[in-house]
Amino acid sequence: MKPRFILVVAIMFVVMASACSPAPQASTPVPTISSAPPTIPPPPITASDPASVVIAYYGALTVENLDAAMAVVADSPSLCYPDCMTDKDKIRAFWEHEFLTDFHPYVSILKVEGKTVTYVWAVVHNGRVDDYGTGTIVVEDGKIKSDH
Repeated sequence: MKPRFILVVAIMFVVMASACSPAPQASTPVPTISSAPPTIPPPPITASDPASVVIAYYGALTVENLDAAMAVVADSPSLCYPDCMTDKDKIRAFWEHEFLTDFHPYVSILKVEGKTVTYVWAVVHNGRVDDYGTGTIVVEDGKIKSDH
């Protein structure tokens, strides 16, 4: 009887010990949150698609890539922000100043009719929308010619 008693006590000990031990925890990865929004590179530009040119222009401005933005501006543009400029160097200087003061443009809801692209724009200053409205850009031969 003694061996049987010892066996029963041993089994009870194992059962009680396993009941008292904490359940194994599944290792769940902790999600991380980035404070910066994802950056989307401007799409490739095609001369036959004025919307792509406008998206590439404002996409480049959003990430402060003035070389890419100026690459899609015609040699003799007429852009008004709010003063009209017909010189690419003045347009570049305008955006350089805007970036220094933390102003960034964003566009959405594009509508294309021939060479004309109508869109909704917003200007973000220090992380907040400062101004917004609608705009029109004329694209000729894959370059931004004017915004009026």
